Amino acid sequence: LEREEDPEERKGDTLSAPKYQTSTPSVSLRGLELHQVPVRTMGAWIEEVVRIESPIHKSEIPHRIAEAAGVQRIGNRIESAIKSALSEAVRTKRIKQRGNFYWSLDMASAVVRDRSELPYASRKLELVAPEELSEAIVAVVKRSFGISLADIPQAVCRLLGFGRTSEDMAALVDSMVRKLSTAGTLLIADGHVTPIESTAGAKPVLKIVKSADDH
Repeated sequence: LEREEDPEERKGDTLSAPKYQTSTPSVSLRGLELHQVPVRTMGAWIEEVVRIESPIHKSEIPHRIAEAAGVQRIGNRIESAIKSALSEAVRTKRIKQRGNFYWSLDMASAVVRDRSELPYASRKLELVAPEELSEAIVAVVKRSFGISLADIPQAVCRLLGFGRTSEDMAALVDSMVRKLSTAGTLLIADGHVTPIESTAGAKPVLKIVKSADDH
């Protein structure tokens, strides 16, 4: 089951995140096949992608590189070459890795981004870093000055640019809410969630958008 947004729920002040910016690395194959590119060169392209899209899921990076190179199909050799370049970039401290996500070295905390304009294949909640999902949850709870636990998944998914909230997505958000509660960032009491200001993390880069009814 999926829950679609009710237009009535858009009324009033709503949170808005900046649009997700995709990268287009400066790829030049110089007569080589993509899998033949030197590791250091491939690493530079990867670093460019991560600098723009940090934190980015590991599965998205090959698509950015291949698209920039004009390659339609990512075969085993290309996957292997990119995987080796990723490992080398992490080893040489050009980027950093946290689980399945890669981060730029100068990014300390995640920024919440609106994925509504991304290709369909990239609009998946599992491609959102746990840190970014956490920031989105905290932003929603703070903006609402407390919110029903059951209402958080749709509000968070909307903020991240997802038009629908499936049961799996709701379960993922709910799991993160409970982790934030265990960590002392949020308080869950009688099905209601409120922020614990003294231990909340860094504020997400968000803005408040007024609806036409408020002018």
